[in-house]
Amino acid sequence: MSTITRTVTVHVEPMRAFTLFTADMDAWLPRDPHAFNYPDRAVGVELEPGVGGRWREIWHDGHGYEMGRVLAWEPGERLLLTYRHRSLPEDLLTEIDIRFDAVPRGTRVTFEHRGLERLPVKALHEWSGRAWRRFMAAFAAHVAGGHAHHTHEAITVNPMSTQAVTPILFYADGIAAMDWLAHVFGFVEHTRWLNDDGTLARGEMTIGDGVIMLASGWAEYESPRWHREHCTAAASWSKPAWVINGVLVRVPDVDEHYAHAVSAGATILSEPEDRPYGRSYRAEDLEGHRWMFESPAVA
Repeated sequence: MSTITRTVTVHVEPMRAFTLFTADMDAWLPRDPHAFNYPDRAVGVELEPGVGGRWREIWHDGHGYEMGRVLAWEPGERLLLTYRHRSLPEDLLTEIDIRFDAVPRGTRVTFEHRGLERLPVKALHEWSGRAWRRFMAAFAAHVAGGHAHHTHEAITVNPMSTQAVTPILFYADGIAAMDWLAHVFGFVEHTRWLNDDGTLARGEMTIGDGVIMLASGWAEYESPRWHREHCTAAASWSKPAWVINGVLVRVPDVDEHYAHAVSAGATILSEPEDRPYGRSYRAEDLEGHRWMFESPAVA
């Protein structure tokens, strides 16, 4: 693949995300050897605003290395840059396209590095595996308030760090699943890492103080819904409205959540009912994974 894509979701509006990405870049850029072309000289970075602005790393003697120029400056929407790096062929000038798209409760920031088809296969594989992951994680941490200026410490933006157990769900189409879970069940996207082929490598979504992790399957993978279409046993054990290998989510108002899920098109397995441990209902998502949503019992 000639394009590297990294995506994160931040909980600010697009204009604010754009400002923090551009004006604050020197504050959130990781301070480690891999962040600079010349780590023995570099002390920071500078991105001059507007079309034609320079993107360069600044050296301690006042000089620097120009990494690229601004081709498009559309506050709150898009930033397009040329880009070169000392580890790439000297005459290889690539493009980086950053888009800021409004999503429920925030902004999805999509970073695309294009024009790498001239790299040797091995070099492209190495770049695809590591390039820009820490860069985008540092930006997300800065927006969330978790990055101190010029820190040398490791950056942790993973919401699972405070959760002892995290469900991991596999989907045939992880990207569609993330969009569906946000729209229908009210999850909030936190992180969306894509593979080189555009499929979901790792997604993280939150609801309340809980976190789930998602990923896409390979061609042979079958979701629960598709599997039971040709497997008699799976079809049989799926008939009861039980949550089999599913996820329990506690919500403040289960009836309100149920009404929204119904209106948004969820497959309902059981309507809200009171039980000794709380009021709950059961539903299936777009690929047949099962969920129980519950509010605590009223004392």
